[in-house]
Amino acid sequence: MHWGALITRALDESGLTIAQLAAKSGFSAETISEWEYAHESPTLDEFERLMRAAGMRISWAIERDDGIDVSQIEESLRLTPDERLERLRIAAEFALELREGVAKYRSR
Repeated sequence: MHWGALITRALDESGLTIAQLAAKSGFSAETISEWEYAHESPTLDEFERLMRAAGMRISWAIERDDGIDVSQIEESLRLTPDERLERLRIAAEFALELREGVAKYRSR
């Protein structure tokens, strides 16, 4: 994996210079520069520490494909909290209507 592009992106997005990132992360500016230009590679722990110092969060997602379609989850996460609550209200109303309909059907 080429860490340099990720380090460059973190510098760009954070607005930090290499010297500022070095001060925040505890790594030397020379070490960060070596990682950025792929002369050396950080360990995963070092990379995570560097990204945290730049205000970035790392999400690792290497996992077995269990066949679950996560598109509905992703769609829900794109909604605002108010939109999620409205969908929940609609689903709850539907569940109540369904329950009442089943009760009426059984009472015949």
